[in-house]
Amino acid sequence: NEYISLYTYSVLSPSEELFYRSYLMIPNHIFFSDFGKVLFSGVDIVCGYAIYLIFQFLNVNQRKAIQFSCFWFLNPFVIIISTRGSADTIVCFLVVITLFYLLQEKICFGAFFFGLSIHFKIYPIIYSILFIFYCMDLDRKRKTRWYSYSMEFIVISCSTFFFCTFFFFSFCNKC
Repeated sequence: NEYISLYTYSVLSPSEELFYRSYLMIPNHIFFSDFGKVLFSGVDIVCGYAIYLIFQFLNVNQRKAIQFSCFWFLNPFVIIISTRGSADTIVCFLVVITLFYLLQEKICFGAFFFGLSIHFKIYPIIYSILFIFYCMDLDRKRKTRWYSYSMEFIVISCSTFFFCTFFFFSFCNKC
């Protein structure tokens, strides 16, 4: 399992989950063997900080925002997953950053990161209904017929997903 990233290009297909994780682990062979654990732990820390920023944006006082983000930082389940070298922390970060941008009504950025998260692993698609309903609520509050946040979210996230999929399949010549 340690040397699987060396054979990724010739053996694995982009439709396999191991494909992306093994590309992320190539620096394990160049720099040091625990590069992936450091990378995923770092993404975990950035994710916790993004959770803190979400609570700050929602005008939660600083003490409560720190307490809520500590639920992420000090959760043993999260710590074990990131330190054992699982790429799920990247998907969690992409979903949290999607929520961060949607709350700021930066639909384009949120949709981009959401499409990227679905491309990375398929299970974040379960959040799509919630995100689309949130965008529909923003549309309802704006009362406009000519522009739709929900359609923007759908088009950009699907475009990101399909572009990334096409890129990696063409990159590997396995179409």
